[in-house]
Amino acid sequence: MTFASALDPAIIALRNASGAPDLAGLNTLASYIRGQGLISQARGFPMKTAQNAGSGSTVYGYGDLTANNMTLVNSPTWSASGIAMNTTTQFGHMADFLDAETITVFVRRSGTLGAVGTPMVSQLDFTGNQRSWAITASSSSTSVISVRRSPDGSSALQELYNGDASSLVTADTTYVAQWSNGGGRNVWTNKTERTLTLVSGPQTSRLNATAAIMLNAFGTVAVPSGFMGGTYLHLLIVRGTITTPQRETITDLINAL
Repeated sequence: MTFASALDPAIIALRNASGAPDLAGLNTLASYIRGQGLISQARGFPMKTAQNAGSGSTVYGYGDLTANNMTLVNSPTWSASGIAMNTTTQFGHMADFLDAETITVFVRRSGTLGAVGTPMVSQLDFTGNQRSWAITASSSSTSVISVRRSPDGSSALQELYNGDASSLVTADTTYVAQWSNGGGRNVWTNKTERTLTLVSGPQTSRLNATAAIMLNAFGTVAVPSGFMGGTYLHLLIVRGTITTPQRETITDLINAL
């Protein structure tokens, strides 16, 4: 049991909002993020039952980047292993809280991979004419992770990089994608960097979408599309530049939850 006096303020707020009882691992993660001076740049969403509300349509967040929580649509299933989503209708969303700068996205998931072009997490409204980003599957047969970026939200001008073969797996894995402000992009499975091959693009525009951030879908809350499916255990977004040791330590701490 973690005593209240030992809890990081971000986890105290999460506990008070969600009633979550399993706080030790989350407290270690949040305390590390705070100690690295990143808590004001971070927002995370734990999705195991005991680490959040455990039921209902709200996934409460921690971190000071925003107060936005995640809303679940069409009743994804909460469990001790995370939130399971189907490949047809279920997704999560939250209002935009990012600016036009470097972002690093950590998403821990397992299970179903979905078809070509289905997303794990995105901020990509194809009709919104906004600069956008997404982590997707590029092939259901070879299971290759892909990262997308667009200078204006349209598919015609979308940048697409595919990872090396079998970089997308059904096993419990933390995927990490980073888009650098005005520059490159990188992907890791846990702490292993994947080789990326340019398919279309590249774009070097900054990311400044105001579209909703979507878990397990593309598009808008009213008109979602894609739906990779699978079980989601944790989502963390960090705005601004982070170092390699910070990225790797955060990955280890997310995998330890």
